[in-house]
Amino acid sequence: MNIKTIETVYKGYRFRSRLEARWAVFFDALGIDWKYEHEGYDLGKLGWYLPDFEIKLANGDEWFVEVKGNMNDELGIRKAIFLDNASAQLRKIGVMMMSKFEHAYYFCDKDGPDFNKAWIDMMRFGIDLETYNNAVDKAKQARFEHGEKP
Repeated sequence: MNIKTIETVYKGYRFRSRLEARWAVFFDALGIDWKYEHEGYDLGKLGWYLPDFEIKLANGDEWFVEVKGNMNDELGIRKAIFLDNASAQLRKIGVMMMSKFEHAYYFCDKDGPDFNKAWIDMMRFGIDLETYNNAVDKAKQARFEHGEKP
């Protein structure tokens, strides 16, 4: 059986999945500037890669963010790691890997895989746990049906 994600419109963007749209709500709740599928990259033998988000934090740091509903997407993760290693050339800090809110991970830019919960990463950017949890609540509560606004 092939189960497909539900395309979702939020702020004029057509996201490939509800999970991606919820991450946009999450970023908005934290006041983080984001661009969705802004630019793709040719990774040579790995093929083309289009990061889900590019975010800009209040301190000016810019990150790629890849949302994976399935952390078993080996090729997608290999592409994210490759882009993470090349990100300095693109004037980005690195690639954060996001999944479900309770299980969000990122790859740090220097030390390889560093599996920490997303809120620890957000704390690194000055976002406290309560603020993070409020953003998670807003993202989880977002409804996109029937013209409802998150």
